[in-house]
Amino acid sequence: MFEIRNTMNGKFYWRFKAINGELVATSEVYETKQDCKNGIDCIMSNAVFAAIRDQTV
Repeated sequence: MFEIRNTMNGKFYWRFKAINGELVATSEVYETKQDCKNGIDCIMSNAVFAAIRDQTV
């Protein structure tokens, strides 16, 4: 689930949590709530196509 949250100075960021409530990812800070929602939309629409780059040895 995505959560939209406020910063102390009135800006916005999102957090992505797993079903068990564990925090998986946190976004950059956005100036507006709409920009934050657009960031979520971008992740949701593009994550399906994301490649995995394994850089382990």
